[in-house]
Amino acid sequence: MEQLVPTRFLTVRQEEDWKPLRLSTITHLESLHKKTWVYADGEAYSVSQPLKELQQRLPEDFVRIHRSFIVNLVAVERITRDLASNLIMVLEDGSELPVGQSYLADVKRILGM
Repeated sequence: MEQLVPTRFLTVRQEEDWKPLRLSTITHLESLHKKTWVYADGEAYSVSQPLKELQQRLPEDFVRIHRSFIVNLVAVERITRDLASNLIMVLEDGSELPVGQSYLADVKRILGM
């Protein structure tokens, strides 16, 4: 299998243009309706790669927390629980992302919880 090189940019699609986003501006990535979305600077951009492929290219600040989400830990403001005691990551932009049960142990280990 081809070794993917970590990058400092992720090139996204914005209408008919391509835009290189600095990784530091990305809060999270989401797989939704067979598309992958990248959220940065209050905007949502589509990319053609699936989350699994992007996860291999992103640096360690980006952690898979759910089958539908990868989060940039730098953008996490706090971690809380919902009514069912599931972990929720609250991001600087106000987004609330669930931590999936199958990713819970990994997330806790990475964050030292």
